[in-house]
Amino acid sequence: GPGGGPGGFGGRGGGLRGGGLGDRIAFANRLRSNQLRGQASYQLGGSPLDASPYSLTGRPTDKPSYLQQRITASVGGQFRIPHLFDLGPRTSFFLNYNGNHSSAAYNAYSTVPTDAERAGTFTGSPVQLVDPLTGLPFANDVIPAARISSSASALLPYIPHANEPGTRQNFYYSTTNTTSSDDINFRFIRQFGEQTQRRGRGGLFGGGRGGMFGGGANVNFAVHFHRQESTQSTPFPTASGRTSQTGWDIPFGVAFSRWGIMNMVRGDYNLNRSAATNAYAGVTDVAGAAGLEGVSADPFDWGLPTLSFSGFTGLSDIAPSSRRARTISLSDMMIRSYKRHNFRWGFGYSDTRLDSRTDAMANGSFVFTGLFTSGETATAGSGADFADFLLGLPQQASVQYGPGTERFRSHAVNAYFQDDWRATPNFTLNVGVRYEYQSPYREADNRLVNLDVSPGFTAAVPVVAGGIGPYYGLYPLTLVNPEYGAFAPRVGLAWRPKPKWIVRGGYGINYSSVPYLQIAQKLAGQPPFATTDTIVGTTASPLSLANALLTSPAATTNNFGVDPNYRIGYVQLWNADVQRDLTRTFNVGFSYIGTRGSSLDILRAPNRGPDGTTITGVAPFIWESSGGISTMHAVSARARKRLSMGFQVGGTYTYSKAFDNASSLGGGGGVVAQNDKDLAAEWGPSNFDVRHRFTGDFSVELPFGSDRRWLNRDGLANEVFGGWMLNGTVSFASGSPFTARVAGAISDVASGVNGTLRADYNGQPIAIADPTLTGFFNTAAFSLPAPGTFGTAGRNTIVGPGTETFNLALMKNFTVRGLRTLSVRVQANNVMNLVVWQSIDTTVNSPTFGHVTSVGQMRSVQIVLRAGF
Repeated sequence: GPGGGPGGFGGRGGGLRGGGLGDRIAFANRLRSNQLRGQASYQLGGSPLDASPYSLTGRPTDKPSYLQQRITASVGGQFRIPHLFDLGPRTSFFLNYNGNHSSAAYNAYSTVPTDAERAGTFTGSPVQLVDPLTGLPFANDVIPAARISSSASALLPYIPHANEPGTRQNFYYSTTNTTSSDDINFRFIRQFGEQTQRRGRGGLFGGGRGGMFGGGANVNFAVHFHRQESTQSTPFPTASGRTSQTGWDIPFGVAFSRWGIMNMVRGDYNLNRSAATNAYAGVTDVAGAAGLEGVSADPFDWGLPTLSFSGFTGLSDIAPSSRRARTISLSDMMIRSYKRHNFRWGFGYSDTRLDSRTDAMANGSFVFTGLFTSGETATAGSGADFADFLLGLPQQASVQYGPGTERFRSHAVNAYFQDDWRATPNFTLNVGVRYEYQSPYREADNRLVNLDVSPGFTAAVPVVAGGIGPYYGLYPLTLVNPEYGAFAPRVGLAWRPKPKWIVRGGYGINYSSVPYLQIAQKLAGQPPFATTDTIVGTTASPLSLANALLTSPAATTNNFGVDPNYRIGYVQLWNADVQRDLTRTFNVGFSYIGTRGSSLDILRAPNRGPDGTTITGVAPFIWESSGGISTMHAVSARARKRLSMGFQVGGTYTYSKAFDNASSLGGGGGVVAQNDKDLAAEWGPSNFDVRHRFTGDFSVELPFGSDRRWLNRDGLANEVFGGWMLNGTVSFASGSPFTARVAGAISDVASGVNGTLRADYNGQPIAIADPTLTGFFNTAAFSLPAPGTFGTAGRNTIVGPGTETFNLALMKNFTVRGLRTLSVRVQANNVMNLVVWQSIDTTVNSPTFGHVTSVGQMRSVQIVLRAGF
């Protein structure tokens, strides 16, 4: 609407949840007949109908067998069973089922060591490999078998052998993932009191003195159950897992009218359980069997350690997790019409309890850079990082697990007021304000720990929930101060200056409380309640893969802290739109949208310098604050011809620019700022910055059948070929941006991070005229920075592959005795079977630097049958 912004005034993310009162009333009115009405559909797709996956190497690939089938069915009507009970025409119900029992192809390319490298032979390496014990070169760049670490030998089988020729993208893995889900939704509606809808003294919703329902009420409740299980794959077949989820949602609502005020009270009980596990949890203690000490011994955490390389695909397992979330909410919305005003106001309250357990690095995370065998950051094809692995010499080792199940608690309140004022017949003004309060999460047993830091990050000490730090002072139980000033004003207008013109505009503010949960989960996984550490090795004091996690020199091993004055991020949105009807069926429009985000998340690593950490006795840590900003401006033009003479078509072109300095938007994941002392260098295009985008659609009634040009007489030809409609969508977009980075840089890893260092940029053009699979951009424009320096390349300076899609669907409705409708739809995505490049390798010291690393799905076809009764 003209207010501009997700959620409107009625509630976050979509206004009144579960559908408005008007929708429920209309649905009940449609079902007052004694007959049941419903529909069912079946969708079929899979490998027999789809094209084969595209091969990045040009060599044929296997096409896995998979099947996709989705079933939906719904029925509704008067709530009665003949000869048993009948609740009358004022009662109705709706029952819906959605099922998905499918499998889908998974395929990925990786770069793995050759069999010779797995055995310790690096003959032909571009760098001379040195024995770190003697300081002398290994003869012929061969590591003797006796020198290979027993821990490395135990983990080596989990890194697959190459199954493709060459040294780049030499492993291809193709498998099938399965998904099984069931979704059942039952809704019951009951009307009480008179059902007249006369306008009277009750106002807009009047029905005499009693209002719309004549002094009655509308009561509804629903029961929604959801279940899903699926398998998970990674680029290596040795790392896989499963996820499961079950959920119950029980909303109820009461609507009644008094004194001209329509009142809608709604409550909701929501319970969700989810879990993830890998192939080894509770079965095989892989890390323990490999002799890794200092890792979790709990069977819940069993699995593979994380191994990170510069020149090879790393080994990473699926982290086990369990989660139980329960939310109870209550809201009340009131509507009052007075003259030309339509007032809305209300409030809401919710209480959330989340019990979860997940240990991100329970089996250890180890980074191998080539420091010990080459003395420099591993270059493409050198194999020095893998040589360090065989010798059992990581440069960095990290661990995090505990304290078991964490119990998080939070509550939220909101209130809003809105006035829709129809000032004149052709001008409407929408004005309102919304207030939101979301409490930071606390842990039921107060097992949260922050870092209390001094000004300038010269010192850092742990502080528990409700504790007193030497620098900040008294901390709340949440360790993050709540924010009470989240007021969100909104204004919008709609104006028709002339019969064929419409002008709309608006301004609003939206807040996000999403980061609070991720922050609390990180604070809960800290000492003394959990085991957390990051240890860095040097040539003078190397680490051993087996016992690296037992050799911490730091007294404070906490790896995360947050600014206690952290503020919720918010975004201001404004928009303007002009629409003009050129003919009865053709219109054009132009719009502008602008946004400015403030208090966005930034991740920093303040405890680091050119040669390692800067705070004595404190391990490397990540610091989260809320000083980021963003801007986005977009203009678009659209045109649409509505359906007439059997044809409709429309399209929209959008040009936009989005910039930010927020390395982590929304509090999840993100990249740590390269230089903590130069946050201004983080300003650059946003990750979602797509400059050009066009979308279009069309529908054509094929000229066959009744009331059409050909085959318009009754008969078999009419029944088979008549009445078909062809629908299509097309979209083109320029690429999203990427950043040229360095993986496994010795100076970067020495300060407790990895992948934050950007490449050096020499000013050459980055884009090339004819990109290929092995050369998408000008790799000569980037190089490794000098040791101990930061890269000069900016964030997101490489424009990635664009997208182009063309989808078609052919549909026909049939008349079948006993059914209201029967339709058949055949739809094809990527109908032209175009190869759409998706991701590229922008790691400057990777052997596939500049290569396309993944492509989109090739043509897929589904057949949908839908029947209504």
